[in-house]
Amino acid sequence: MDPLNHALIAWMIANSFDVDVRTRRFCLLAGVIPDLDGIPILFDEQLFQAVHHTFGHMLLFGVLVSLVLALFLEKKRLGFSVILLGFGAHLGADIIGSNWPIPAFAPLLPAQISVSPYVSDFIIYSVIGPVFLILGILAAVLILVRLKRTPMEFFSKRWDGIMVNFLTLPFKEKCYACDRRAFLVCEHCNRTVCMSHVAGSTKQVLCDTCSTSTRGQ
Repeated sequence: MDPLNHALIAWMIANSFDVDVRTRRFCLLAGVIPDLDGIPILFDEQLFQAVHHTFGHMLLFGVLVSLVLALFLEKKRLGFSVILLGFGAHLGADIIGSNWPIPAFAPLLPAQISVSPYVSDFIIYSVIGPVFLILGILAAVLILVRLKRTPMEFFSKRWDGIMVNFLTLPFKEKCYACDRRAFLVCEHCNRTVCMSHVAGSTKQVLCDTCSTSTRGQ
């Protein structure tokens, strides 16, 4: 299953619990970190075929990753469980959404798990994958509406807030200066603003009025 699917699944899991932003970030990280063993695709196709879906897709690796990340959390037990669940969801998604066998319980149990012997590649990649993607997107929209969060939170709380405003404000707010739909909130005066009345700045979201006044200070 592709990284976007894994990220959306982990994001849904992270927001299913009452945890802090760091725990959510770690859960999202755990949801994609198994594909660390796929990095050789950048250098060598044969090495990728030999290494991908090996050490990164072992539950033991997930336990170790979860333990290390949980050390940096205030609620360590809850955080460990949420992070490990995000990791485990990656393995589960690959088992039913990929034709690659997964050594989930190695090295304790050498058996590799996959639905591939029982389900055709067409069903795996043309049905299961797209269905997971659609459900993941719907879950992300629900989280956006109910919790006012997006996966952008992984990188920055500020940019997450900007993204939330951009995606939700047009449905309920209008620009302070005109009758167009608002997309952003000025970080100086807190007025809603459309794209025509926002100043071009990567450092701060400002309406054109505040931009002019702050430049004169």
